[in-house]
Amino acid sequence: MGTGGLIGWLEEGQVTSCSTAVDVYGEATVGGLIGEMVGADIACCSSSGRVRGGGRTGGLIGVARFWDYPVGVHENKPQEMTNPGSIRCCRSDCSVIDGETAGGLIGHVFGTGKVEDCYASGSVSGKLMAGGLVGERWDSCIVRCYSAGRVMAAESTGGFIGNSECPIDVNAPAQGPTCQLIVESVPPAVSASGEIAKGTQWRVAFRPAIVSCFWDKEASTVMKSFGSGGDAQDGVHSLTTAQMRTMEAFRNFAWDFENVWMICEGKDYPRLRWEGVRCEE
Repeated sequence: MGTGGLIGWLEEGQVTSCSTAVDVYGEATVGGLIGEMVGADIACCSSSGRVRGGGRTGGLIGVARFWDYPVGVHENKPQEMTNPGSIRCCRSDCSVIDGETAGGLIGHVFGTGKVEDCYASGSVSGKLMAGGLVGERWDSCIVRCYSAGRVMAAESTGGFIGNSECPIDVNAPAQGPTCQLIVESVPPAVSASGEIAKGTQWRVAFRPAIVSCFWDKEASTVMKSFGSGGDAQDGVHSLTTAQMRTMEAFRNFAWDFENVWMICEGKDYPRLRWEGVRCEE
């Protein structure tokens, strides 16, 4: 079980438009809002304060575990396969302190789900695997997110992610859309003798990636986006503090400033529209 400012443990369900402004302390799996979530949908939530733990600690969520579906062709399709879980339009400005695996937004995220349109602006410090947004990531997609806090750790320190791993799956599609879980029926298999297999089969496809994400290389005081990890880092871009305060840098990567984001040009980082921030004249 985890320790959270609002919820310790959450399996499935939805949490929407919730916020915390507290100090949270725990031994492991600690989050400013939620300690650990499994297959849930979190949207438009925020956290402020200080979060401290001994392992897997995040400003918003300690551990975000999406349902993990093996890609390839299968005999059956579980009902829950249609929704692995998601984290959308959330933010944290918590300061995070952890012994191992600390992230400004999430301590550890894994599974075939997506974190999109989120940000973290608090400081992060730990001994191992500290990242401005995520301490450690396995497989999951991260899309249109940024981090802008100072990051410090003895090992695996990244301005955006402490450690990022995306193991090669021989069944994974070589081409096709990224960050989209595809579950579709396929024609029954035909044997060499012409016999048709009974029952419907299902093809599962998912290509995890990091897309259109940013980190403030000046504020983080870290020179690289990932502290460690073997997958590509092409989807994470470093900017100066001044660049992070311009709309153009983000719009060039398909960020939605009409419905999702807003920015006080030249004065502040992008903010989520639901926050209701107003720019002074």
